[in-house]
Amino acid sequence: MAQFIENAPVASDFMETARSFGNYDLALSLADLVDNSISADANEIDIVVKFDQENSVIKILDNGKGMSSTELYEAMRMASQNPKNERTKNDMGRFGLGLKTASFAQASVLTVLTRKAGNLSGAEWDLDNIENWQMRVFDETEIQSQIASIETGPNFTLIIWSRLNRLLENFSMTEDDFNQIILDACDQLSLIYHRYLNGEVPNIDKKLKISV
Repeated sequence: MAQFIENAPVASDFMETARSFGNYDLALSLADLVDNSISADANEIDIVVKFDQENSVIKILDNGKGMSSTELYEAMRMASQNPKNERTKNDMGRFGLGLKTASFAQASVLTVLTRKAGNLSGAEWDLDNIENWQMRVFDETEIQSQIASIETGPNFTLIIWSRLNRLLENFSMTEDDFNQIILDACDQLSLIYHRYLNGEVPNIDKKLKISV
C-alpha cells in the first residue's frame, strides 16, 4: 500500500524560486500591494522611497483596516490563500503569494507592521536568514520604535522593502537612475488605477489617493 510522507521544500530554495514568479517589475510589485490595500478598505496609500547604494528602502503605508497578529501571520505564510476561494467584492488578490512574491521580486527583506483595534503586530522575512522557515516576530516596543517618525491612523498597514538587491542589480545605478525608475512606476500606477483615482469605481465611496 502506498504511503505518504512530508516533503517540505528547502526554505531558502523555495523563497528564491518564489522571487521569480511572474518576473515583476517595480510597478507590478507595487500594484500587488495597492490591490491588497484596496481589499483592506484603504483609500490613502503613501509610498516613501529612500535611495542609498548601501541601504535603499521603499515603504508602503495604507490607512486600511489593518490586521490582527493572526491575520498578519497568515498573510506572511507562503501560499496563504487558495485562488478558488470566494472573495469579497473589494478583494483583488487571487493567489495568496502576491505580497511575498511582489516584495521578493524587489527586495531580500520584507517587513510588515500593522495595527488593528489598537493592537500592534509585526513580522519579517529575511531571505538571508530563513533556515527552517524562521520568521521574525516583533514585540510592541520594537514596532513603536519603527513607526515613531511615521504619521499613522488608528488602523494601518506598513510594508517595508529593504535590501533592494533585485531592484538595484545595476551596481552603477545613480540616484537619477533610481528616481527615473520610481517615476516610471508612478506613471504605470496612475494608468492601472486611474478609475480608482478619479472615483469612477462603483461601490467605492472615496477616491483612492496614492502619494509618492
